[in-house]
Amino acid sequence: MTGRADADGDLNPFLARPDAEAVDPRAGRGRIEVPGSFANIPWQTRERRPTDYENRLGDALETCFSEGITELAALVSRLNALGVPDPDDAPWTEASFMEAMQALG
Repeated sequence: MTGRADADGDLNPFLARPDAEAVDPRAGRGRIEVPGSFANIPWQTRERRPTDYENRLGDALETCFSEGITELAALVSRLNALGVPDPDDAPWTEASFMEAMQALG
């Protein structure tokens, strides 16, 4: 497994990258798979900090959900009204939203 810690310690240094060796299903070997034997690293599943765009989109999505928006068409409309463009700096469509969510995981 490979990984990288940062100065703040908020990235998981043991997170396997998709191009890294396969995850060993056995516990131990100094990995985080042994329950209770590791420090709780914040954001354990991320390999990098979110970009400014990802943070803005996340904040906008929180706003939408806090307003009770759960349907895709209404969500896309509200994101556009909030002025948060899609990754190509264009107004959101249902298709572009689904593509972006797939890409972001």
